[in-house]
Amino acid sequence: SGSGFMLNPTWSVLTSTTGYGSANNSAAQPPLVTQYCNGSRVPPTCSAQDGCAGPHGYGVPPGIVDASTPNPVFTLTPSATVDEGNNWINVSWGPLSLSDDSVTGGANGNYGGGNPLGNYALTRAINTIPISQPHPPTDFFGNARPEALPAGDNRFDPGAVEFASGARPAPPTLVGIAPATGTAPAPLKSGLTPDVVPVTLTGTNLAGARVKVSSSDIRIGRLTVDATGTQISTTFFISSSAIPGATTVTVTTPGGTSNGVTFTVEAPSGTLSFTSATNGTLSNDLGIPHLTFTTPTPRAPVTSVVTITNTGTGPLQITQEAITVDSTDFTLAGTTCSLTTPLAPNGTCTVSITRPAAHKLGGFSATNGGTTPDGFLGLIAP
Repeated sequence: SGSGFMLNPTWSVLTSTTGYGSANNSAAQPPLVTQYCNGSRVPPTCSAQDGCAGPHGYGVPPGIVDASTPNPVFTLTPSATVDEGNNWINVSWGPLSLSDDSVTGGANGNYGGGNPLGNYALTRAINTIPISQPHPPTDFFGNARPEALPAGDNRFDPGAVEFASGARPAPPTLVGIAPATGTAPAPLKSGLTPDVVPVTLTGTNLAGARVKVSSSDIRIGRLTVDATGTQISTTFFISSSAIPGATTVTVTTPGGTSNGVTFTVEAPSGTLSFTSATNGTLSNDLGIPHLTFTTPTPRAPVTSVVTITNTGTGPLQITQEAITVDSTDFTLAGTTCSLTTPLAPNGTCTVSITRPAAHKLGGFSATNGGTTPDGFLGLIAP
């Protein structure tokens, strides 16, 4: 075209390699899986005994009616006729099938059951490109490139189709799922904001694999497969509205679907926190919250209203409130916390605790289901 620009194909089959610098190109006729036939009137499988005694295709011999033998392979049944000069007309036609029509096949023994004609796939004879050359992990049809068999194959075919030698690649096997750090997987949680979890899937034959998750609440990020085909790195994006429960991860390749790994999306949990008190000071001693009452003058019993806040991302259901230490002198004077209705995230309720006139140590606990208190408040009456 005079533009001065020239393509530089490598490892390619060309009509002529003249002018191209790569010594890896080939001008030899590529070996196709089956002979190419593009609508010829004389198919390559038609012989003289089939009625192809020349460039006429399948035909009815002149002067032989359709009921006479030998009949051609394709039994077109024209009525015997003559032209204006009283000459018999020889009817002929080209191939009517994309497969080898000289071989019977199928449940009813119909013709056309042979190998495909015009199969453009290249045979293993041209399996020449080293695996070290950049290439996609699958061919046009999603088959593994290079093919999985024979063992140790380290070359692949040019073109869009990778020739399969007859056996399907072994299906993938998914062994485990873990965060990218390789430690045990942390639970996935639904909540107020999406949860982003980097994960690594390990197994065999994972090259060209596709990861599927049964839950519509989980989206999968970009997949990265290592060179050995044993590890996939990706990211799960868990929707804030994800429904808690078991979710299964499966890996799919053209060879089939592997076993899956099931993990659990946990419900967002509430967190019971003591956040303020009307009489006294809240503090944290050795990881345990304490309320130190203010001592009146003269000494007398005093009540402090303590605010409980749900600082978690899920509902908090308080099922029990009790004075757990020195219940004789400290008194639970009242509460606005419901033992039947969950406290929403950032929701609050209060408990009123009365301290004795004398110096005492006590405790208050609130339980969010189960038998172990989820919130404990040490009580100090100086």
